Amino acid sequence: MEKLKCVWLRDIDRGRLEGYMDVVMKKIGISMGIYMSLIMSFFLALTGMGASGHFNIPGFIVSFLVSFMISLVISVLVPRGKVNKFLEM
Repeated sequence: MEKLKCVWLRDIDRGRLEGYMDVVMKKIGISMGIYMSLIMSFFLALTGMGASGHFNIPGFIVSFLVSFMISLVISVLVPRGKVNKFLEM
């Protein structure tokens, strides 16, 4: 059985590491968009129902689902790569 040896980042092939990091960052971006949509939609629906003065569960659920779908579409359609490159300039 071969012993595991410590691998330093400087010893890893840069091309493989950059490709791996691109995949990881894409997954993080997608999950962040989903979580952000969920949290923002929950509080928007809660605030909207509270501000109207007529809080009921079916209205809250409908408001939450509509807000979540709109937020999810926006998070998917916004090109994160292009936005990041624009901000780096």
